[in-house]
Amino acid sequence: MKIVDVVILSYTKNERFYAMTRHCIESLHSSENDWGFRVHLVETAPELGGMTYNDIVHRVIQPNLPFNYNQYLNMALPECTSEYVIIMNNDVLCHNGWFSEIVDKMKEHNLDSASPKCPIWEAHRPYDNGILPGFESGIHFCGWCLVMKQDTLKHIIPLDEAFSFWFQDNDLAQYLRCTKKKHALVTSSLVTHLESQSHELLDPKDKINKTYGLRQVFADKWGM
Repeated sequence: MKIVDVVILSYTKNERFYAMTRHCIESLHSSENDWGFRVHLVETAPELGGMTYNDIVHRVIQPNLPFNYNQYLNMALPECTSEYVIIMNNDVLCHNGWFSEIVDKMKEHNLDSASPKCPIWEAHRPYDNGILPGFESGIHFCGWCLVMKQDTLKHIIPLDEAFSFWFQDNDLAQYLRCTKKKHALVTSSLVTHLESQSHELLDPKDKINKTYGLRQVFADKWGM
């Protein structure tokens, strides 16, 4: 069985979010027969209060620092050594065969990275049966689930920690575009995103700074 490293961020603030994260990881493990998933869970909550993921994850990293999406990823990604690496939200559900389908299309089209289609995402509904090359966030490039080749990953880490939440995927997509990498939405691979459940990671007092407030950071960096 081939092993794939997966980085997932979570905030186990209560039993509801614990159940959501477990359901995500369990759907990942059950989605493939020929691939095994080594999950690195970066956990915002400093204490889990008896709730445990030890049976379904490789390790739990608890930074005990204010939430910063890219900083958290930077704590896990350097330990990811598999041929393909997945960055995934904890508010997604993996459909059967989603990853093997992405790998097949990445090989067929010589892609450096890819995202699966979300069957309930309005922007993805018109697309089916193939790949959709491009870098537009939320269309081709989906921050809730991203698969990268190891050769691509090693050139992008450490990620820019100025992007503490929103525009992190825009920044990464723009970097890949500028370095002539090939990315596409794989419409035959399905992962359902439960839409914005991950916003619960944020302190309400800091939500603007970590969402719309990062638009200017992106514009200043890329001159857009």
